[in-house]
Amino acid sequence: MTPSTPSVNALTIAMRLLAVRDHSEGELRRKLTARVDPSFDAVDIDAALAYCHEHGWLDDARFALRYLHGRSRKGYGAQRIVAELRQKGLSHSVISSALLECEIDWFALAQQVATRKFGDVPPIDWKEKAKQQRYLLTRGFSHDEIQDIYTNFSH
Repeated sequence: MTPSTPSVNALTIAMRLLAVRDHSEGELRRKLTARVDPSFDAVDIDAALAYCHEHGWLDDARFALRYLHGRSRKGYGAQRIVAELRQKGLSHSVISSALLECEIDWFALAQQVATRKFGDVPPIDWKEKAKQQRYLLTRGFSHDEIQDIYTNFSH
């Protein structure tokens, strides 16, 4: 086996993981490092990742965009999704271009999440408003997006 050819074991595991769902390169590298036989070295993993890149099975930009759309459909804001993408090993430039490309209205999404969770009636007391704001913050929405909900509650 030449140094540029991936080991069958590393490539097989990479293909199985990618068949289930998209992965970032960093995430796949971490999983391969944990799963591949200890007799294989980083060169085998690098070759397997390069092979996956060559065949279009591994693409960080595509992964970031799909992940962004999937998580936003579940009601998560940009700040939380960006943090999750960083944990998955994506670079700042890949994340930034995915955010620009996704065309999601984060203000409208924050409004939808708040309405779905708390209803159309604005909170009466500060304690309830603080509870709602904490919830939206943990979902990953910015302060501006949250404040927009309460200043434009008639939407």
